[in-house]
Amino acid sequence: DPGRRFIIGVQLWAGIWWASRLLSRADRRAGEVLVERVIGVIALGFVTIAAFAGHTGIGGNRWVGIAIRFVHLSAICAWVGAVGVAAVAVRRQLVDDVPRLWRAVSRTAAFGLAGVGVSGLLLSGRLVETVTALLSTTYGLTIVAKIVGLGLLSVLGLRAARRVAGARLVGDRFLGAEMAVAAIVLVLAAVLAATPPARGEQFLPLDPPQPQVVTADVADLVVSASLLPARPGPNLLEVRVLDTRRPAPGPIDGVTITIADGAGVEVLRLDGVPLDGVMSWQDVSLPAPGAYTLKARIARDELAPPPFDATFAVEPPPAPRVDTVVSDRRLAGLVVPIAVMWAVVVAVAAVTIRRRSNAARAG
Repeated sequence: DPGRRFIIGVQLWAGIWWASRLLSRADRRAGEVLVERVIGVIALGFVTIAAFAGHTGIGGNRWVGIAIRFVHLSAICAWVGAVGVAAVAVRRQLVDDVPRLWRAVSRTAAFGLAGVGVSGLLLSGRLVETVTALLSTTYGLTIVAKIVGLGLLSVLGLRAARRVAGARLVGDRFLGAEMAVAAIVLVLAAVLAATPPARGEQFLPLDPPQPQVVTADVADLVVSASLLPARPGPNLLEVRVLDTRRPAPGPIDGVTITIADGAGVEVLRLDGVPLDGVMSWQDVSLPAPGAYTLKARIARDELAPPPFDATFAVEPPPAPRVDTVVSDRRLAGLVVPIAVMWAVVVAVAAVTIRRRSNAARAG
C-alpha cells in the first residue's frame, strides 16, 4: 500500500544519502567500489517499491505485472541515468577517457532501449483493452504520446551512438535535447500511473443476444417459452404448444400468459390463440433485471392440461459502448509480435554500431 511504500522510500533515501557521504570520503578504490555497490542496491530498492505501484494487478496476474513494470523502470533508469551521469562527468571534465565512457554508455543504452520498448508494449497490452481504447481515451492517447517520445529518444540515442562509433564527441546541445525528451517521457509515465487504465466492456463488441428457452411436458402437450434478449425493456416472447397424442383430444381454444416479478407482483398479462402451435409477442416490456415467472394457462375443452410454469433470469443491460470504434481487436494480441520485432531491431542496430566502432578504432 502507499503508506508502506512511503516508509520504505524514506529509509532508502536516508541510506543513499549516507552512502553518498561515505563515497565522498572514501580514500581507497576498494572503499569506493563498496559504497557504489551499496548505492546500486538502494537504487534497486527504489525501483522495486515503484514497481509495486501503478496498475500492476490489472489485465492479468499481479506478480507478472510487477515483474514487467520492474523491467520497464529498471531499463529506463539505466538508460537515461547512464546518459545523464556521463553528460555531467564529461562536462565537468571528470573523465580522462571520454570515448571509452561513451562506448560503455552506448551499450547500457542499447539494453535499456530494448527493455523499455518490450516491457512498455507488454504493459500497454495489459492496461488497454482494444485499439479503439488506445486511440479514444486519455490513458491510451498518453501511451501514444509516450511511444512517440520514446521513439524520438531512440532516434537521438541512435545518432549519439553513431557519433561515438565514429570516434566523434557528442555535443552538449544534443545531450540537452535527449535529456529534455527523457524528462517529458517521465512526466507522461507519471500521468499514466495516476490515470485509470483504458479497460472495460464498453470497448468490446456486443455479443449477439441468445434467447432463454424453457421446455416442459404438460400432460399430452409439449410447451416451450423463449425470451429474447431477456433484458429490461422490450423483448420477444414466443410460446409453442405442440400435441403429442394422435388424434389430439381437442383444439386449444386459447392461452393466457401472466408474468410476475421476483416478489410475485404481476407485471404483464397476455392472451392468444396458437397458430400452428405458435404464439409470439414482439414488445414484452420488462421493467428491471431479476427473476421473472411465466405461467401459461391453456384452455381446452377436453382433458384440460395443468398450467405451464417457466422462470427467466433477466440480466442487466450491457454497458454502453463507445461511439467511435476504430477496431475492437484486443491490444494484448497485437503487442507481443511488435515487442519481439522491436527487440530484434534494437539488437541488429546495436551489433551494426558495435562493428562500426570496432572498425573505427582499428583504423
